[in-house]
Parts: sequence; C-alpha cells; structure tokens
Amino acid sequence: MESRIDNLLSKVQRETKFSDLNTSATQTLDNLVAATDNFLDRVPPTLKKIDTAIGVLIENIPSYLDKYPNLPAILGYGILGLISAYLSVAVLDAINDIPLLGSFFELAGLAYGIWFCIRYLLFASNREELKLKLEAIEINPINN
Repeated sequence: MESRIDNLLSKVQRETKFSDLNTSATQTLDNLVAATDNFLDRVPPTLKKIDTAIGVLIENIPSYLDKYPNLPAILGYGILGLISAYLSVAVLDAINDIPLLGSFFELAGLAYGIWFCIRYLLFASNREELKLKLEAIEINPINN
C-alpha cells in the first residue's frame, strides 16, 4: 500500500514540478534558521537580561498569587480605574467642544470657588465650623 502511495506521490511531483518547490522551500527554511541563529548571536546583553527577568517574573506568578490572594482583584480595580479616567476625560472633552457649555461650567466653578472662600475661609468662626464638619465626616463618612 505504501509503495503505491509513494509511486503516486512521485508521479504527482514529476508532473507538477513540486520537487523543485520542495527543495527551494527547504533551502529557504534553512536560510531562515541560519539568519535567526545569527540574529540571536548579535542580541545585546541588555535584551538577554530583560528576557531572563521576564522569564523569572512569569515563573513566579503562582507564588505571587499565593502570597497575595487579592492581587487579581486589585489589578482589576486598577484597570477599571484607568478605564474610568479615560472615559471621564473623553466625556469632559466632548462637553468642552459644545459651544458656550464649557465656558458656563468654568464660570460655575469659579462662582462656587468664590462662594466657598467667602463662606468658610474668610472669617475664623467659619473656619472652625468647616473644621467641625470635616471632623464629623472623618468620624462617620456615610451619614454625613
């Protein structure tokens, strides 16, 4: 059975000239392997150190997860925080592109800042009131 398949394969190779293609593909593959080996010989030592450090880091991931079981949750919260910051900047940029709306928000922020300074920072008694409110929030942040 195998000899019949070999005969058929050789016949197909003779008729379609795949044998030339096969040898050129083998030569190309050999040339690619030789070029890769030459490239790896020329890699700077710094990159080899970085590669070694990344390998060590990947090998130590299970021990990090055992040591810090909340690490995936912390990383997830960090990624969600970055996404939230990106979306907030995008929304604020979109609002700022609407004519007069960005200027209105700047004016409202300026007015609130002036009111806050006059209300809580101008007189000593008002500063004490602000201090008491902040201490109450520090003690019980949910109910205030």
